[in-house]
Amino acid sequence: MKFNKSIPENQPLPPRQAKILLAVSSFLILYLTLYPFDFQKEGVRSFDWTVPFWHRHHSLTDLLSNFFLFFPWGVFWRLSWPEKKLVPLGALTALLLSFGIEHLQTHLVYRSPGLPDVLMNCVGALAGLITAPLLRYFSFSWPPPASILAFFLAFYLLLEPFSFTADWGEIKENLKGLTFSFSLKNVLFPALFLAYAFRNTTLGLALASAATLEFLRILVPPLLLNPYKSALRLIGVAVFYLVLSSSSKRAFKRTLFIFGLAYLVDGLWPFSLERPEGLFRLNFIPFKLHLLNFNLETFFNTFESLFLFLFWGLLRGPLWGAVLLAGFCELIQLFVPARYPDLTAPLLAFLGAFLGRKLALRRKYDL
Repeated sequence: MKFNKSIPENQPLPPRQAKILLAVSSFLILYLTLYPFDFQKEGVRSFDWTVPFWHRHHSLTDLLSNFFLFFPWGVFWRLSWPEKKLVPLGALTALLLSFGIEHLQTHLVYRSPGLPDVLMNCVGALAGLITAPLLRYFSFSWPPPASILAFFLAFYLLLEPFSFTADWGEIKENLKGLTFSFSLKNVLFPALFLAYAFRNTTLGLALASAATLEFLRILVPPLLLNPYKSALRLIGVAVFYLVLSSSSKRAFKRTLFIFGLAYLVDGLWPFSLERPEGLFRLNFIPFKLHLLNFNLETFFNTFESLFLFLFWGLLRGPLWGAVLLAGFCELIQLFVPARYPDLTAPLLAFLGAFLGRKLALRRKYDL
């Protein structure tokens, strides 16, 4: 990033992309503030109207996290409508969004909704709204959308549910739960996405980013830590980087091939196939399992497939290939115990690939 005074009129980010990032930022805010979505019918905690910053529940870390959670949101709001003076509307929207979140948190057991959170959310959003125009004084080289999505998917697959902690007691308990069992589940996809995201940089940067994400897993207590899988992911990043960093026109085909392999490994591991009791176990009603056992956590996990195949579409992978891959995996799951195959995955694969191809056609870029 270089300071550049000669083009103050430049827009740092196209409005279309800014609106997409605004939607992603809103999604992340809702996810991070409302997880694990176990809402109680009756409120479990009242809203804290005490004098801001004096309450013992509001530490400096909590206040800063609320500020930086809404700061990108404010930046993307301002860049979404650069020619319109919508700062007051953006501030009002941030205020309503924050109050809405805090109201929902009164129905969550492990949350402490209060006025300080709302104020810091609004201050963060307002800071983003005010400082966003200053970004035009800097020249950016934005990576292709597929690279941005690839890094986001690696971040999601490795660190979800994003419930970070700095409490040493919780970290020690997390370290006590180390497991050394061999598994390839959630190994190939993160390695592929990180290798693709950094394929135009250096191998050292790709490995450093992968190592950073692996370290951050220690700070997320709900995650199961497995040193073997961490080592395999780092090896995978190195191998896939060497395969994908080539400027060959076949590089994107290699990416799609590795994607298909990763999808089958995650869907069929540990490959303990058994003869099913009946071949009619396949449910042709999409989302039936999720309608019968609906919760927001299941909802987000379900639409993980949509984002995976959005990446496929951004690489201009064929629609028939996405549907065939997802459908084949669902059919094989007929022979995998404790799996529930249905038409949800192929439908989401088609939708994600379709949206990805549309976005790729709107903006030509090197794969």
